[in-house]
Amino acid sequence: SNTLYPDYFKTTKYSYKPLSQNSSNLTSHPQYSTQFVQAVAIADVANAIDANGFLPMDGQFNPSYYYQRRPYVAGLYDGDYASFYLGGTQATALTSVVNFTKSRNIPLVFVNLPLSDSYLDSVRWSAEEDFHQWMQSRARENSFTFLNFNLYQPQLAKNEYFFDPSHLNRYGAAAVARYIAASTRIYWPR
Repeated sequence: SNTLYPDYFKTTKYSYKPLSQNSSNLTSHPQYSTQFVQAVAIADVANAIDANGFLPMDGQFNPSYYYQRRPYVAGLYDGDYASFYLGGTQATALTSVVNFTKSRNIPLVFVNLPLSDSYLDSVRWSAEEDFHQWMQSRARENSFTFLNFNLYQPQLAKNEYFFDPSHLNRYGAAAVARYIAASTRIYWPR
């Protein structure tokens, strides 16, 4: 199934309503039925997003349970890391953001959110280190702040702070928010 976080919808307070009697033709075709369920799941996610743009997930990541239901994909085979490259479009986008914020005298802070220990295998960890060095260099060159919670706050990599291997749950988001608020590296205007 291609729906977002299907386990979430088993326990969420949001649920989809069955189609009306007039739409039985739509549900009789498997392709349209699947598309409808996926659209409803996405609509449920949209309804669950809070006013600040967050989707508060309560579930806590348990690797033994999680990987019984989903395959483990090593970093070497992870499509997100296959063409890991920080130049080109990534560099252009960063330069655009830096120029925009500088032109409006807006302090810029980049936060690299934590990933769970089980997610950061040697390939992903190597990519994280490359990313850290690249961002630190850009931060020095362009006078912005870069906070990396993967390298400097290992206590944030606890499984109970994650919904799945790479996404924070509400408890992890709250812990990260506390670290950000307490950071002396961020200028907080009064």
